[in-house]
Amino acid sequence: MSKDQSFKKKNHPRSQFFRTDPLGDRRLLIVGLRPGRLRTPGERCGVPEGYKLQILKNGLLVSIRPACRIDFLEAQIFATPQTTPKNGRFSGPQLLHHGLGGSHSLQSENKKNLKVAIIGGGLAGMSAARILQEKSVDYVLFEGTDRVGGRVRPTEYKNGYLQMGAEFINGKMNPMYEIATHLKIVDRYMDDEELFTDDCIYACGKSEISKKDIAEFQSFTAPLSDKFEEAGKSEVTPSVAEMFYAEYEGWLQQDEQRFARRRIFDRLAKMYQTFYENEWSAPFDQLAVLNLDRWDDFSDAFASFTLGPYGFKAILDEIKSHVNEKNIRFNSIVQNIDYSGSKVRLTIASGGEPQLFDYVIVTCPIGHLKRFSFSLFTPPLPKLKQQAIDSLGMGNMMKVFLEYETEWWPEEVGSILALPETTNNNNSISNFNYNNNKENVKPMDWKQIKELERRRKIKETLRVFQPLEWESNLLVCWLAGDGPKLISQVDDQALAELVTERLRESLVDQTIPLPKSLKRMDWYSHPLFHGSYSFITPEAAAMGDPYAIMGEPVTNAASKKPQLLFAGEATHTNLYQTTSGAYLSGQREAERICKLEGLI
Repeated sequence: MSKDQSFKKKNHPRSQFFRTDPLGDRRLLIVGLRPGRLRTPGERCGVPEGYKLQILKNGLLVSIRPACRIDFLEAQIFATPQTTPKNGRFSGPQLLHHGLGGSHSLQSENKKNLKVAIIGGGLAGMSAARILQEKSVDYVLFEGTDRVGGRVRPTEYKNGYLQMGAEFINGKMNPMYEIATHLKIVDRYMDDEELFTDDCIYACGKSEISKKDIAEFQSFTAPLSDKFEEAGKSEVTPSVAEMFYAEYEGWLQQDEQRFARRRIFDRLAKMYQTFYENEWSAPFDQLAVLNLDRWDDFSDAFASFTLGPYGFKAILDEIKSHVNEKNIRFNSIVQNIDYSGSKVRLTIASGGEPQLFDYVIVTCPIGHLKRFSFSLFTPPLPKLKQQAIDSLGMGNMMKVFLEYETEWWPEEVGSILALPETTNNNNSISNFNYNNNKENVKPMDWKQIKELERRRKIKETLRVFQPLEWESNLLVCWLAGDGPKLISQVDDQALAELVTERLRESLVDQTIPLPKSLKRMDWYSHPLFHGSYSFITPEAAAMGDPYAIMGEPVTNAASKKPQLLFAGEATHTNLYQTTSGAYLSGQREAERICKLEGLI
């Protein structure tokens, strides 16, 4: 997979010296930018006996093996003890910028009276705030809601927290995994294709799908991800849907008996589409195959880690502990960012005098920028930046937590897959009988037909149900594609009825009860988000690296300085869509300011 574009080689003078960590014999920090190569751990660096090197590139841990060759490109390098010291204070590698190692070891006095604004209190904004706080830079964080966390939204439920937003950690080589490991909340490894394992129920109503059909279809889909990834390396990258259906039609045509069972395989193909839409929070026909080549969590295979009952609540609390809440302005929506003068002027929607800042870090989700960028920035953003905003996709993902008195599904079930109907089903609006000739049966009027069609479309999107691992009476319905938009205008009672209808029809069980309550977060309709997270469309793929464009600062024409900076998951070339990408991007932009001002 592609390397992060921020790793481009630069010519910097060699700087080799150690600084002892103020907290004691836990870590030695090698200070400075270090071009060149390292053949064996310790060579040319003078690492003391009993210590080992740990390298962070752009905030990502780089492993070092004997005789390996590592390029030092703006790397932060730590020498950590091989064993726990006698005083017992060291408990493993401490990654300082990830919130685990005592922030005051990097503090320096802000003698320039800088003033920085951070727009958005998600993980990007919070990590930027932490770095600036470490450097004693005066900053104000403007958060449009009454809480921080952004798309990390844990909601308390009994003995844990329901994760309305981010839930999983992708791979190990990232700050979220380091924090979770430090907090001892990593629960288990989860294969990204667990959805289709043996403990799932393929619920298809009164139709029958055999294990042989499922195995045959899975043997067809097994190599497809690699094909999509390889296609992502070409200059022109189609959508995943375009490639899949070309492959699928060819596979059906290879065998007459298989083609005769097309209705069965069409339903499985729709569920395969659902897997991609849930995994990438993107419509199947808008997801460019470039995503499979470009996205990289630096693991050998796509994998995730679950976090147990507390989940991201524990991680968010850890991050919040390093940010002074006095610097946060809650319920403060920024209405305009005027960067036409030597200072950047912010206007807040709630009123008050505009405020001036030396730098502004914008961490707004791309869904918000799509709606408001033209009114938000004065002057308008550069054309290439605006094109990236317009071209990138903002996907929709929603989890609906269904609470029952007791679990009614088998204890060993991992997933219930309610297979969608095929296109030639009898519920289509074109198949409604407008002139029903049966006696004593009143024909449906247009409003009735329209309402039935609306309900059918909503139920069609209710496909994936999974029991919550730490609370036996909760079932989670995962929605992507058109689902979040369709149910955004449906109240909880109506949605509970539709879910129950769907489950009863799919499992052929009229005894399935209504949930006693449901909980959800509508990211699609929220004016500060307008979606869950970004993805590369075929149009964005044609731009080369739209995320690198999103991450480029905008230079102020008056001061000739890059005073308008951008962070958030949609600005990280490899780890977009993730909490780690957001966190690292905020750190990146805060450090950019510190470098420009000579603070590091």
